[in-house]
Amino acid sequence: MVQRRDMRVSDAERQAVVDRLLAAVDEGRLDLQEYDRRIVGAYGAVSYGDLDDLLEDLPPVRPTTPEPATWAVRPTVPAALAVLWAVWLSLSTVGLVLWGLFGLGGGPGSFWPLWVLAAGAPLPGVSAGILAARRRSAVPSSVALLSSPAR
Repeated sequence: MVQRRDMRVSDAERQAVVDRLLAAVDEGRLDLQEYDRRIVGAYGAVSYGDLDDLLEDLPPVRPTTPEPATWAVRPTVPAALAVLWAVWLSLSTVGLVLWGLFGLGGGPGSFWPLWVLAAGAPLPGVSAGILAARRRSAVPSSVALLSSPAR
């Protein structure tokens, strides 16, 4: 029976060792000359034993664990809401600029940009409601935290 050490390796396994060696350089465990020597050995490896010899003095890579979730105080604004605000602000700005350039001679009762400005009146309330709903759904209740199984 053939031992694992004598089994032939694939190109993907050689590449995985080269990637680990590069990580060792990034960690400061290998200098460039040693890295160079070892990748030549990795690409020329025939068996698992050849690859194992290249990694024997390096610690195994620990899988990185994601940072624990932190609950955002201010949830992100949905894209559709951001677009609505951008459109309303743009139209309001254009209306005010045009009124300022051309509408001053029309008298005090002809402030027509008011119609554009008034169209956006519901936006602050709608935005506050959407953000409050997102904030409520993002923060777990203490009951859910207490009843969740320990890991």
